[in-house]
Amino acid sequence: MKKLLCKRGETLTETLVAILVVALSAAMLAAMVTAAVNINLKANAAVDAFYAELSAAELGSVMPPAAGTVTVTITSTAHSAISGGTVGVTYYGADTNSLAAYEKAP
Repeated sequence: MKKLLCKRGETLTETLVAILVVALSAAMLAAMVTAAVNINLKANAAVDAFYAELSAAELGSVMPPAAGTVTVTITSTAHSAISGGTVGVTYYGADTNSLAAYEKAP
């Protein structure tokens, strides 16, 4: 209450501390905004890559590998119509780290 009634202003030290607090807060805000922008850019790049691979797989524009076979082994009894428990498939995908599609081999 005494401070409210006092006609005297703030001291130089109090003013400098207040400016320091505001400057540090602004610097922290700028760092957080920069980090958020970088995270958002990485997430957008990952989503764009996923949708590009998905579109390529849906359109069939990804070429099957030049050589090799893929065999899917089925151990479930729900698929007992497949004799021998295996079925040959054609693999469509750029490499082992990308989105892939399979279809029953002719």
